[in-house]
Amino acid sequence: MAHIEWLDSYTCNIELLDGQHQKILSLINRLDDLVASKDRDAIGQVLNELVSVIIDHFEFEEELLGQTGYGHLKAHKKLHDRFVTKLFAYTQQYDTGECIIDAIHPFLEKWFVHHMEEDKDFCADVAAEMNEAQKKKKGWFSRTFG
Repeated sequence: MAHIEWLDSYTCNIELLDGQHQKILSLINRLDDLVASKDRDAIGQVLNELVSVIIDHFEFEEELLGQTGYGHLKAHKKLHDRFVTKLFAYTQQYDTGECIIDAIHPFLEKWFVHHMEEDKDFCADVAAEMNEAQKKKKGWFSRTFG
């Protein structure tokens, strides 16, 4: 299978989110690289790391959206929860010895591209809110004299 390439259009201009997305993409691609090796232990380690990174990312994203007053947080969280449920099902199948590799990469690729499109919906608003919060943190001199 082919690697998923990072596209400039995936950048949301929120450094932490961009870094998390790039880490997720790197792990998906590393998982793809390991398929040919058929090294179950290595594949399992990367799969577990990927699950952990994705869950951490979702928690961070949901907290960020909550702090910035994103109006569709409940619906967004439901999407996250559904994805994690499917991802756990794959990892459980893998843990019981089933061969999931041919199915999981297309699943992850489709999810990643879709997730990046979803995140575009709120990234501009969140970035603007974060910039406004940073302005408020500056001292009176900076606020007054720019």
